[in-house]
Amino acid sequence: MNRYLAVLLLGMVIAGCGKSNSPTEPSSTNTSVLIPLSTGNKWIYRTTYTDIDGQVLSTTIDSSYIGLSVYVNGLKYYFYNTQGSDTQSDIRLFRNTSEGVIQLDEHSQTEVLEFKYPAKAGEIYTISSNEFSSFSVNMEVVSIDTEITTQKGTFMCYEYRPSASERINSISDIFIAPNVGIVREVEANAPFDNGGSPDPLFGVTKERMLIDAEIR
Repeated sequence: MNRYLAVLLLGMVIAGCGKSNSPTEPSSTNTSVLIPLSTGNKWIYRTTYTDIDGQVLSTTIDSSYIGLSVYVNGLKYYFYNTQGSDTQSDIRLFRNTSEGVIQLDEHSQTEVLEFKYPAKAGEIYTISSNEFSSFSVNMEVVSIDTEITTQKGTFMCYEYRPSASERINSISDIFIAPNVGIVREVEANAPFDNGGSPDPLFGVTKERMLIDAEIR
């Protein structure tokens, strides 16, 4: 993974040069992809945590972006940074196929269908499993026509919901607009840093909403 991170860091330096301060509009061309993967693409989000009573605990601005591409076993992948940081856990290697968005598992060098597209509402497929136990993580396509309105505009989205077969620590919903990318993410019972307090907060909801985008 060190080799991939070195390439990613180089891509961040190159992508930062000559970048315009004016974001471009999301592509309206019919490219038939769920998440547009191109070096320099960036999505800006407002992330809000609320407690069980709906009171806002914190609000921050963060982003996702794409660094350079890399070829692995003759296939081209893009570095998709999910949280705008350089930590290894936030980096995904994605590529688009006729099945949808594929993620490369860097340790096993195997591919996983992360977001199936096109898909039908109600479809369920496995995105992660453990050969030494019955534990697996499935992805459910909840809807293919959920309308989400954000500061950036109104989008018709696919709604995906990952679920674990043995136990669920939290429930997440991911709303993705074709040719635009992730528009909204909502996580119930999300972990929250309670100001260093050892007492956890229960029932915290995390919402990450698109507020701007630079898509090439």
